[in-house]
Amino acid sequence: MVHCSVSVVDLQDHRADWELQLCPASKESMEQWQDHESSSGSIRDAGGAFGKREQAEEEPFFQQKTKEQLEALKKHHEDEIYHHKKAIECMEKEIERHKQKIKQLKHDD
Repeated sequence: MVHCSVSVVDLQDHRADWELQLCPASKESMEQWQDHESSSGSIRDAGGAFGKREQAEEEPFFQQKTKEQLEALKKHHEDEIYHHKKAIECMEKEIERHKQKIKQLKHDD
């Protein structure tokens, strides 16, 4: 008997883990992040060279973070595809096993 090692529950647990990593922990943290975005801080508000420098340093940081998140999301989807393909292979083996049982039953008649 062929036994599938990947179950739907495993895949759902995997997805839930990913969502926890990708999403903010709470609505409160999301609101804090939005507040941070709307007010850039006292140095930038003051203007001048320091404000421009801070903005110039922040932009590459956030671009890098976005790039890392997109790479992680791509890897996550590739992992999901791999697991689904493995589940399909396992189910195809189960189908074949059941077909063989039906053939045996026909020959027994």
